[in-house]
Amino acid sequence: MTMCSSNAAPDQTSKTHAEENRGGRQASQGRDDQHVYETAVKYELLSHKLKEGDIVLRSRINTTPAIEELGYVGPKDRTDIAESIEHLRRAGNGASAVLLVSIVGVESISEEQLEGVYITKEKRDLVVNGRVFKGALGLSAIGYSNDGKTCTIQTAFSCGLTCGETHLLVMKKTDEGWQVETAIEGAVN
Repeated sequence: MTMCSSNAAPDQTSKTHAEENRGGRQASQGRDDQHVYETAVKYELLSHKLKEGDIVLRSRINTTPAIEELGYVGPKDRTDIAESIEHLRRAGNGASAVLLVSIVGVESISEEQLEGVYITKEKRDLVVNGRVFKGALGLSAIGYSNDGKTCTIQTAFSCGLTCGETHLLVMKKTDEGWQVETAIEGAVN
């Protein structure tokens, strides 16, 4: 029988191990966040037939009302989806634009700026600092299931003052990374 000895008091040792485990989970969570956001951005670009330079990121979006409208998603035995939606509800408003910009490498715009930047007759061109974009994409905070293998994220794409839509994306973690399993359409303008 091998004994493990430590100079630290038992409660200090367990605290240190707990802190290490928490730090490891947070680092893993950060990597997952990055992959989830990248997957969501790619999904939205594909669904709108856009490329990265065509969009600017909205800094924050409010997810709660649209998720309430969508209600419960999936079969009743899919508790992982229900858990992840509940976590997303609790997470509240959208993700940090600074985090998103570092992930996808595109500019961000505040909601105040977004209100007044569609300037053409058709109200379809988004001009930010002299650059023209096809639209603004908002991404919510991420809700993970308890086992960390399913997550939900809400997107809000605005392509004009009266043009846009929201999606609730349900993703699964696979060996190849995060994949969109279901996309539920929310509000459409």
